[in-house]
Amino acid sequence: MELEKLNLYRDTSWNDIKLRFCGHSECLPLHYYGPGTRPYYLMHFVLSGKGRLVVNKTEYLIEEKQIFLIEPDQMVFYQADKENPWTYSWVGFNGELAPYFMHRLGFGYPSLTKGLSTEVFEEIKDLLEILISIKNDSTKNDLYTNGILLLLLSKVGTFIENSKEFPEKKVVRIQKVMYSEQFLL
Repeated sequence: MELEKLNLYRDTSWNDIKLRFCGHSECLPLHYYGPGTRPYYLMHFVLSGKGRLVVNKTEYLIEEKQIFLIEPDQMVFYQADKENPWTYSWVGFNGELAPYFMHRLGFGYPSLTKGLSTEVFEEIKDLLEILISIKNDSTKNDLYTNGILLLLLSKVGTFIENSKEFPEKKVVRIQKVMYSEQFLL
């Protein structure tokens, strides 16, 4: 059992990326989902507490200021901690470019979790509050909600690009070093 808020968004003609829903849960001790699959990406932002995620027999211990991603059609189990159950917000999305965006952000099994700095965590919390507060009416269009989703993902990307977790920058740096050493010989 859990206390939950959920916003569903109408299907749009967007093909690149589509925000399907978002929500917020204050989980009770040992509340769980699964084992089960989802047909879309589901990104959780842990606001407080802790819990665990199990994917392909790999267990991830997750706590405040961490993100965990469930990929489409991936068998998962996740559960709130008994002593300090998590509270999290989430966004569900899909679209033709969603796999590309997740790859660029460094997500993909077995890399399904990321830690956030306090600054980025606070910015993401603000964006999640905006999404969760939106009522499904004609005053907030899909451009607005998908724009917030992209901004939220860009905040995650800003942190990852500035950290040592972003593999593309390492490869470029290694290539530059090797290239420059070649001409020093």
